[in-house]
This record gives sequence, C-alpha cells and structure tokens, in this order.
Amino acid sequence: MEGNELTDREDTLFADTRRESQFQPFAGIAEGRLGDSDLEKKLIGALDHVKESLSFPDSLRALEFFFSQSKSELSAFYSDVALEILGTRIKLESGSGSGEIAEHHNKILVNSVFKSFEAALPSILKHPNTSDYLLSSLEMFKLEAPAFGSQVDNIISKIELYLKDNFDNLVNEIDPDASSQEIEKFREFIGANDASYRAALNLVRKDWALRVLYEEFSESDKLNFSLSLQGYLKERKGNEALLLMILRGGDSSGFDEIVKSLEGGAVSLVDLVRDEAFYPVLNFLIDRQDHFKVQLGKLLASLPLKIFPEGLRVKLKIFAKEEEFKIKPSHPYWFLCSDAEPRLEQALKEHAILLVNDSLVLKFRGKLSALCVQTFNTKEGFIFLEGNWYAPVGDEFREELRSCFSGGQREVHVKSGEWALMRDLSPGKKDLLNKAKLSVKQNRRLSSKVGGLSRPNSLETHKEDD
Repeated sequence: MEGNELTDREDTLFADTRRESQFQPFAGIAEGRLGDSDLEKKLIGALDHVKESLSFPDSLRALEFFFSQSKSELSAFYSDVALEILGTRIKLESGSGSGEIAEHHNKILVNSVFKSFEAALPSILKHPNTSDYLLSSLEMFKLEAPAFGSQVDNIISKIELYLKDNFDNLVNEIDPDASSQEIEKFREFIGANDASYRAALNLVRKDWALRVLYEEFSESDKLNFSLSLQGYLKERKGNEALLLMILRGGDSSGFDEIVKSLEGGAVSLVDLVRDEAFYPVLNFLIDRQDHFKVQLGKLLASLPLKIFPEGLRVKLKIFAKEEEFKIKPSHPYWFLCSDAEPRLEQALKEHAILLVNDSLVLKFRGKLSALCVQTFNTKEGFIFLEGNWYAPVGDEFREELRSCFSGGQREVHVKSGEWALMRDLSPGKKDLLNKAKLSVKQNRRLSSKVGGLSRPNSLETHKEDD
C-alpha cells in the first residue's frame, strides 16, 4: 500500500484531534486492574460504543487512544477485543470484504492505530496469556482485512520472537513446577514438529491442566480417563478438538474457537457427540459431573439432547420442563469472577434473590446472575445444568427480572428469555448449592424489606456490576 506514511504535518494534525475528549472514551483505564468491576464495565461500554456508534475515522482515533493506554492489566486483557473491533470496522468500511480502504485519510489513521498498538505491544505481552489471545485476534483480523496482511504478519512475527526469547519464563508462568528438563522437552517438540512457540505453550497448558485435573482423581479414574482420551485420539488419527474442549472448558473463548473451527469442516460438533469413539469420553464426563460441570454445560447448551446417546440422557437426571428459554454457551466480553459465590451467600442472608421458573436462583448482589439448582431442559432440547452459573441476556429481559424483584416477588415464572452460561461453582463452594436449594423451600414471598431497605431502594443501593 503506497502513500500511507504519516508526514510530520499530518502527524501533528491527528495528534491535536486525538486530544479531543470525544475521542477518549477510554480515559481512566491506564491504571486499571482486572477485578475493578466499575472500571471494567466502563471499558466494555467504551468498546461497544466504538464498535457500534462512532464514525469510522472517530473509531480509529478512539482505538489509537486505547492502545496508547494499554500498559495496565485491564487494558492489556482487552487488547485482543480492540483488535477484533478494528478488523470488523475496516471490513464494514471497505464494503467489498477485501479490507481495501478508499480514503487516503483513513488509511493514514489505520496505520496510526497499528503504530500505537506496536508501541504498546511490549507492555501488553508482559501480562499472562495475552499472546495467545492476540495471535487469535490477529489471524481473524487478516480474514476481515486482508489488505493489511503485511502489517499483521509483521506484528505476528514480533509476538513469536517474544515467545521464543521468553519461552522459559512463560512456561513457568503456566506451570511454576516445570523443571528445566521438562522445558527442554517442549523445545525439542518445536524442533521435531516444526511447530511454533505458541503451539508449544499451548501444549504446556494442556499438559498442566491435565495434571491438575488428575490431582483430584483416584488412580482408577486417572487410568479410565487416559484410556478413553487415548482411544478417541487414536481412533480419529490425532484429532485434538475434543481434548482441547475438555481441558479448556472453563475458557469460553477456547470452546467457541473449537466449535467455530469444526463448522463446515470434515467433523462437526454433532459428529463428535454421535461418534462411537466419543461415547466412552462423554460417559466419563457425565459420571463425574462434579469435575466437568462447565464442559458438559457448554455441550448441552450447544446441542439438543436428542443428539446424545439414550443411555447417557438417563444419567443426566433431567427434570422435564420444556421452558421457552434460549441458552448460549458463552457471551462476548462477559465473565463471572470469584466474588459471585460470596455475593450469593450475602444475597441468601438478605433475601436479595428471585427464584426463576423453580430452577434458577437469581441474586441481586454483584453481577446479575443465577445459580441453577435443578437440571432442566428447554423446549428446543437444550439443557440448563445444576451447579452452573447463568446470566440473563438483553436489557428488556434483565429489567423484567429486576421489576419482579423490586415489586416484592420471591419467585416468578417467565414465559421466555435468553441466558448465557458463565461457569460452574468455584472449587470448595459446593455447599452453596445446597444452601440455594434450601432457600427454594423457604417462604414463597419475602417481606417488603431486604437487608433493612425497601426492595427498590435495595436495588439502587446495591447496583449490579453489569
């Protein structure tokens, strides 16, 4: 692409424009940390605003400002999302899908965003796991805006070089107990398989996750799990989609990547579940639901129950309800931190809960989310799994639930609504499920006071971290 370099005069002009407050929706995030829910809510809102509301030039200026602030933990964590938004906006602007932008002025701005991102890259990469998310977003960016492929390839090369130069430290971030001999084995894997350092680090993650998982298993369970996995992988000539799905079940982006990679391919998610070689693994997951709640939850939110073998359906112990609910296996930008469990305990003590359709205990402390206390099915055959957290989706549906609570209701039966699977209960908090179940059996209507306040005032005082 010719003629895209900034002249000194143009650089000064855009620097003045960038200082205008209307192009700084990210102001204040420079020192942000993960777990700062108010700041994170502001950041997510800012990214949505850039994606949906700003003009193309203004969105570029806002993203450039964002990357100039990407030295903090919070902004580094969302840098891959900002890259995806940049690719989407370029694709929409180009219209043709080629990513070629007609206006020279806008080409200059895009290159200016790249310069800001590259300047922030060393700081972003210092934060754990950011490299893998960035590389995934950059690969998606190339599909959205192929005209900028050379710039993207240059950045990918820089990230791979960083992984190579810092490989030992990155392995130890994933697995602090990894010995120098183990690290050397991973290096040998790279040479023997012509693999990238990114692939090697993913192998480290799988290896570590499997060992952590094994710590809670009996010796016979370890053996059975290994045999079932090995049997599937051998039968399918090394297809790792299932293995990745199991080990990254708590990572919604990991699961979504696998589902996306299977779409239109030789093997779909439906094919996997119907595959006889998959049956022993699926059987193992269902028999040990306490270990695999979120993995099962994502499968059951992605595929109707009729897809699963009949013998396994019985083991799930589903309460037949056929609700008109929709369910998503994840939701972009959303996650539920470890504060959810103590917030639910607080809500149970203060009666700041709403029982939805006899099966979901919705809390009004912290993020608006519900713990499923009874496995049940939707009319389309998807499953809500006991022990998993779900969050209501959509402003109208969320407001309907808030209105029921502030109106004094302890329970409600809603005809329809969409929910997103967030995660399973935190380790060591399984007793909270029993407490939530017990709350269902208590009085069917609350007093007008919640924690000493009227219900509307309680909602206002304890605003959810949406």
